Amino acid sequence: ARLALSAEPENCAVGLFSPRSAALFIAQIRRAGLEDRLPCATVLAFSGAVAAAAQPERWRAVKIAAERSPSAMAALVGA
Repeated sequence: ARLALSAEPENCAVGLFSPRSAALFIAQIRRAGLEDRLPCATVLAFSGAVAAAAQPERWRAVKIAAERSPSAMAALVGA
């Protein structure tokens, strides 16, 4: 994610599967100094709780899976 956000944030989509992974991802982005890139990227969230933990106001777009399944997450990639 660091490389993708550094190189082409507008083409970056980050898949997050739990509120904890979302919080850890945001913490890592802060440490890397890439917070300013989030408004160009999209978050793909496993649930509404995951989206909330990812601080949705910071992203260009937030997509939430229709159901909690790997196939629903995969469907977000093409959506």
